[in-house]
Amino acid sequence: AQLRAADPNHIVSAGGLLQYGWGGVPWQQIFAAVGIGSVHVYSQGDIDYLPTIDAYCSAMPLLIEEFGEQQSVGDAVRAAYFSAMYGRPQAGIAFWNLGPVLDNGYNVGTGTPLTWAEVVAQP
Repeated sequence: AQLRAADPNHIVSAGGLLQYGWGGVPWQQIFAAVGIGSVHVYSQGDIDYLPTIDAYCSAMPLLIEEFGEQQSVGDAVRAAYFSAMYGRPQAGIAFWNLGPVLDNGYNVGTGTPLTWAEVVAQP
């Protein structure tokens, strides 16, 4: 609140929260204090909780600071997941992580051509 009062012209983010639906994380209070929602989306639990986050953030920007799906699900499944995530209404989104194909990693690159095509297609 002090930072917002001192500098009302810049976006302040609490950083991407993770596991916000597990209870105990006062994400509503955090988002209200900074005026922006900011999350990471990796697990099915994160995905399932997004409608709750969306509803709360309807009057403020929502950033998905990181999201990803492990390579082990296959390139076609990951590409569909990336397409769905990019198609959601949010103020901004960033995938994680650019890099080579690894065993069960989250990296996206030319070694995962279908998923890479989804990333490259974004404006």
